[in-house]
Amino acid sequence: MARFGSMLGTWLLVITMTGCKSGSTAVDKDVDDGPYPNWDSGHRGDSQADTEVPEDTEAPEDTEAPKDTGGPDKTEEWLELDEEWRDCRGTLHITTDAFTWADADPACTVSGSASLEDGLLTLQISSSESCDGEIPWWLHAVDPTPFGYEVTGERLTLIPEELGESGSAKSMLVKQFAKGDVDRQRWEMLSSEGDTSNLDICFLPEGPFYTGRYYATDDSCSFLSCGGDATGALKTKESFTIYTACAGSCPCVGMLYAEDFSEKALAGSWSGVNCSRKMSGEFTATRVDFPDADL
Repeated sequence: MARFGSMLGTWLLVITMTGCKSGSTAVDKDVDDGPYPNWDSGHRGDSQADTEVPEDTEAPEDTEAPKDTGGPDKTEEWLELDEEWRDCRGTLHITTDAFTWADADPACTVSGSASLEDGLLTLQISSSESCDGEIPWWLHAVDPTPFGYEVTGERLTLIPEELGESGSAKSMLVKQFAKGDVDRQRWEMLSSEGDTSNLDICFLPEGPFYTGRYYATDDSCSFLSCGGDATGALKTKESFTIYTACAGSCPCVGMLYAEDFSEKALAGSWSGVNCSRKMSGEFTATRVDFPDADL
């Protein structure tokens, strides 16, 4: 019996020593010491570099950490801005760290960098193509203006941190865009004195007016002014009224009032006042296709 007990002890010792070389690994699931180690045929490899790591295996601990993207707040801001935004002149496409502006008429494309810092958006021009006309006032080629911004529903509003002179209506210092199926209308206007202007007005997908502009298409600035903003549009069953304004050295306000109107034509009276005189007259307007060089 003593001999049997001695043999049994020896046998248990052999089993215990053999079990220590097994590839089985005991893991305490309640303790998190980081990624599990890589194993080669059940044993820790002497050289990790020579061991092929399966694709679904976690990367080694010394793998380079992902670059800091600015945190979740910046990501949310860029996602909010990453859209194609339209006004009555063209389309602004903002992506993370970049932007592109395209005029609807005449064709013109401006691109550059976009940056966000302390809640301010700055657009810096790096190149332009086919831009014979004036680049929009809110795109400053030399000293870009930081904008505060608000995204409300389908609308983007840019608010300059520092107010400046826009050369148009003061409301133009606050720039508005909209996304989605924007209704952009162009009206070719003719005054009773023979002066011509274009009126571009824009409506949100759900219907309300949100921005617009007008500009003379001849050498005369006698019809309202040389150019400015359409600041409002009100349509009822009886009339269609458009409000205008301009800034610069001689600010002005004006109104187009049409009792005779349809989807394709307007006819009525206009009036305005600037720094030196009052103006009034009759006008007609015909709706034409809105240019689409920016689409």
